Amino acid sequence: MSVIAWNGDERDYDMFWERIRTAATPQEEVRYLFRLPLFPSPDLLLRTTEATLSDVRSQNGAFLISGALANRTAGRRAWLWLVEHWDDLLKRLPDNAHGRAVDGAARLIDSDSVADVPAFLAEHPLPNARHQVAQILERQQVNAAFAGRARAALAARFSSSGS
Repeated sequence: MSVIAWNGDERDYDMFWERIRTAATPQEEVRYLFRLPLFPSPDLLLRTTEATLSDVRSQNGAFLISGALANRTAGRRAWLWLVEHWDDLLKRLPDNAHGRAVDGAARLIDSDSVADVPAFLAEHPLPNARHQVAQILERQQVNAAFAGRARAALAARFSSSGS
């Protein structure tokens, strides 16, 4: 299911939603649900984040948001959505899930996100997740530093013209 989602299109995405709606067990429902943030399309990712405000059980919403933030192609767009819907999302999610919702921000390592995420979270603190947020921000810094050091070497090693 993950491979389908990573490479999926709108037809696959709609099929996942159909499987979520008709799942025979809660486990099957969650298997499909938690893969929705893996779809590479920014439009599909926004459909997933929007669903956390209405169509998804509140206890599952934090996992979808975190996954959307960690999306390798559209995570930045998910962050912008989160900032725009912050208050609504916090009202909908259980208090103990607020920190979990921003966990995927550790994977946002572009220069804009490395500046924006800590600034936003400083202005919008999560008292119940203070230590968790500090760890997320530390992981974001570590990930960004590693990417900065390794990007050129990895690109050279794995380029299509490499051996």
